[in-house]
Amino acid sequence: MGLFGMNAFKVTAEIISSRGQPSFDIVGLGDLAVQESKMRIKGALSGIGISVSGQRLTVNLAPADVRKCGSLYDFTIIAAILAVNNIITDDLSDCAFIGEVSLGGSLVFTGGIISMAIEAKKCGIKRLFLPAENAKEASVVEGLSVYGISHISDLINHFTGKKRISPEPPYVPSAEMFETEDLSDVKGQALARHALEVAAAGFHNVLLIGPPGTGKSMIAKRIPSILPPMTFDESIETTGIHSIAGMLDREKPIVTVRPFRSVSHTASAVGLIGGGSIPRPGEISLAHNGVLFLDELPEFDRRTLETLRQPLEDGIITISRAQGSVSYPCDIMLVAAMNPCPCGNFGNPKGKCTCSQNMIQNYLGKISRPVLDRIDIQVEMPQLSYEEISSAKKGEPSSAVLERIMKAREIQQKRFAGTEIRSNSKIPPSHLHEMCPMDENAKKMLSDCFDKMGLSARHPIFSCDRDEELYAIVRDMMEHNTFGMANDLRRNGQMSVFLSVLAESAGVIAKDEEDKGNQYVKKAVSFIQSNYCNPIKVTDVADYVCINRSYLYTLFQNYLGMSPQQFLTTFRITKARELLDSTTYPIESIALSCGYSDALVFTKAFHAMKGMSPSQYRKQSHRESTKEQLYEVEGLIAKLIGQQQG
Repeated sequence: MGLFGMNAFKVTAEIISSRGQPSFDIVGLGDLAVQESKMRIKGALSGIGISVSGQRLTVNLAPADVRKCGSLYDFTIIAAILAVNNIITDDLSDCAFIGEVSLGGSLVFTGGIISMAIEAKKCGIKRLFLPAENAKEASVVEGLSVYGISHISDLINHFTGKKRISPEPPYVPSAEMFETEDLSDVKGQALARHALEVAAAGFHNVLLIGPPGTGKSMIAKRIPSILPPMTFDESIETTGIHSIAGMLDREKPIVTVRPFRSVSHTASAVGLIGGGSIPRPGEISLAHNGVLFLDELPEFDRRTLETLRQPLEDGIITISRAQGSVSYPCDIMLVAAMNPCPCGNFGNPKGKCTCSQNMIQNYLGKISRPVLDRIDIQVEMPQLSYEEISSAKKGEPSSAVLERIMKAREIQQKRFAGTEIRSNSKIPPSHLHEMCPMDENAKKMLSDCFDKMGLSARHPIFSCDRDEELYAIVRDMMEHNTFGMANDLRRNGQMSVFLSVLAESAGVIAKDEEDKGNQYVKKAVSFIQSNYCNPIKVTDVADYVCINRSYLYTLFQNYLGMSPQQFLTTFRITKARELLDSTTYPIESIALSCGYSDALVFTKAFHAMKGMSPSQYRKQSHRESTKEQLYEVEGLIAKLIGQQQG
């Protein structure tokens, strides 16, 4: 059997022993490791008293047009040599041999065994001989007799009848619990807990946003404790990937718990998605059927993050190299965490943000819109109060949350019966309207969300059955209405819309939000009018109102038809006009009086709004004032002349 990536294929070792000059040749498009196997095989056979130095041997690894990589063909070639020398006389047509052989004749642990064992069964193989350390892993495949061999002498003794080897009993994974931290350790953050519960129920991607110390990493590491147990098919898929990567526990060779892979922001694109001359699985494939956690998301190289776009969309990653293409599955739940700005305090009422607007935009701009569109739920985690942190009260345990999630999964299994769909997040567009029908209220709500929140066609729309617990969770999430950001990660309400569950409560929520928005705008306008003479920024206004900057922007656009910055500039220029009209103060003094520390910046802002510089405006204003005064004088003169004539 051969292996390239996860693609296992049948390899037949054909051998000829002929007269002539002694030689040992291996053909069949083998790489350097295959060619070096000649030295390992000679050493292993000589160790048990079998010499091939005087023979002319030619081994062909068929099919000859397929590249053979690695040392796993050693055992196959040795079996062929033993057969051609009549040391093994049994019919080997239903046998397969896999494994690397050391110079001493021992068989070495080999990766990717389970993929080759499954392919061997498909090819009609009945008996599989491989390293003893791999026997448990291969024994999971039903209908295959697996023989674990420690030394090539054991193989000879088995076929000559000196010491028969019993087939490995089928390995049955124990129903072990995943020992991980419990969700009850998380203090506060009820909204984030609800969001993660919905995400785990539908296997949705999540982005956690908040200042440092709010528990983003802590709560993310507890997600595995609320994920449903793996099915047998999922275990086999995941085991195959971990086997190729050489990451299996030899005592427990089958992966029975969902992987949780936490990746450093220093990871390269190859480390994240896989690669190499012989493509190896990356972190995204090692997290298949589990969780991939990316902490400090904007700190990742942008090009590295962009490589996630296609795998997150398709659930499979294809790596192409000169030797061929390899596809690895990567059906993952992506969980990412990030600060709102480089210093972490942007929008935090309890901390002062020291970042400039350009710094924040550059920081958030590292995450592109296409990547964000693939993250279904984006939730903000606020700074906790001292009372919440110091409280001894435990939160709801993971076991209680998992019980509700399992009920939601049962509903999904019934919904997707007869299809290959496993969860809500995988509903294809062709089945969306059929599986998630919407009434008129839901359609109206979607239309409003699409226009106001800047949703794209990629944003998924999920339909949850009216399971009481899940309904309450989603409704609570929308009532808080503090979900994430779109282009700049701060656009309020940028969460995938759970329409069918929330349609009946949409009217109440909209009315409450309208009242809140009106109050926020009034408070912001009052602050600007009172502090326009100081060098304040929009960030200061948002901090005063205790909402994030982009939500403030949205409110100003909805209520005043302009952005907060436009309103601030308009108000300052209006005050500057009054001073230019009524005083002879220098331009620099007027600029300072209106909150501009630089007269040049003031001049540019004034020119952009009025179409002229402050000096030109003053001259024009004085000319108009002089004309008015002349008109008044002329009127007085005319009046005096009229009185004299009278």
